[in-house]
Amino acid sequence: FVATDSVFADCPGKIIHGGGNGDYTIQRCLLSRCGIGGEFIGSGYVVNIEDTWFTRIGRAPEPNGVDGDVLHIDRDGSVANIRRCIMTDCGDDMIDHSTNAQPVIENCIIYDARDKTVSL
Repeated sequence: FVATDSVFADCPGKIIHGGGNGDYTIQRCLLSRCGIGGEFIGSGYVVNIEDTWFTRIGRAPEPNGVDGDVLHIDRDGSVANIRRCIMTDCGDDMIDHSTNAQPVIENCIIYDARDKTVSL
């Protein structure tokens, strides 16, 4: 999956749901006013997110069954690189992860999370 120079907005659910292995590249995009920005589950995937702005994530109408994370990164054995991004105004965690995930976060501006900035 490749998204470049795109806008994803006004979705009460997830903008991107990556299951299992695969390659996901998101560059110079705006993700705004949605339930969850991106959820990557399983193992063996590669996620590269660069120069992207996430804002007003997790502000969908309640109850909608989404917890409002900007990014949810799951499992070890996968690669998740988040570089030069802005993440702001989120309904839950900015970056949530489970089961030994090891995301790399570089040169990002992260602020105004309702819950945790990074959940480890």
